[in-house]
Amino acid sequence: MSDKQEIKIESAEQFDAEIKKIQEIFQEKESEHTWQGFDEALSRLTVMIQNGAYKYESSFLYGLKVLRKPIVNSLLTDRTRLSGTAVELIEEIAKALGPKFQSMADTYVAAILKLCMRTNKIFITRAQKCMIGIIKVSYIPAIIPKFREALQDPSKNLRACAAEFILASLEANDVGSLTDYIDDLESAIREGAIDSTPAVRATTKKTFEVYKLKFDLRLQDFVDTLPGMTKKYLGIQDKQPPKPFRPPLRKAHSYAQAKENPQPLSQTAPSTINKRGVTGGAQRVKSKESNAEEKTKVRRAFTK
Repeated sequence: MSDKQEIKIESAEQFDAEIKKIQEIFQEKESEHTWQGFDEALSRLTVMIQNGAYKYESSFLYGLKVLRKPIVNSLLTDRTRLSGTAVELIEEIAKALGPKFQSMADTYVAAILKLCMRTNKIFITRAQKCMIGIIKVSYIPAIIPKFREALQDPSKNLRACAAEFILASLEANDVGSLTDYIDDLESAIREGAIDSTPAVRATTKKTFEVYKLKFDLRLQDFVDTLPGMTKKYLGIQDKQPPKPFRPPLRKAHSYAQAKENPQPLSQTAPSTINKRGVTGGAQRVKSKESNAEEKTKVRRAFTK
């Protein structure tokens, strides 16, 4: 790659001329003899962008349009070096355009997702880093549906990457930007939580934690739609049923208290004792005295 200071673009015309040179290089098919020229051309374009070529917006966008196919082909090549150079170029394009990257997202995002299906970990790691970098600087929530679709792909590598991209999109965008894609996000959580790949399930659980913070107002409604197994993998605890009401056992308690603390007899039933004990005894004593007096009177009468 040429040094940054050696490729300084000072006009739109100069940039247009550079683009034409790159176009000519890519007229050839990729081979053992041409791929290094492709690599150098893409590296040169990367440096031009880093040095401010994107400021000439019309020429810049036109140049990217005419070079779109060569860039994508280089990205998807089996040559790790050339593919890596194309990945770096796309990252720089996203940094330069920001949200305007949306205009070319469909082409590049689709290619990056294809790269995620490779078995070579070098390709996958680069693609993952590139896509997350794009999301952080360009936001573009409109690509969330593509990630949700990728979650249904047979490739476990692609599903693992797609889960990471959904998490990154949820973190990078505000609630207002995500509203139109809430159904895709919830579907991704519902599907990813029970995916056969542990990495997908683990990432989806992180996604759900962010979802809870950003969409707290609709959280319960969403949770209520989830099957029990999905709740389990997301760490959601089912609400415990309320315990049945049981009135306090007051009578039994009072009886036990009475046995432990007996009251003195005089205090427990004063009215009963007075009526049946003291009053009844006095009446019997008076009756005996009356009988004795009657007998005495009778004897006195006979004596006289």
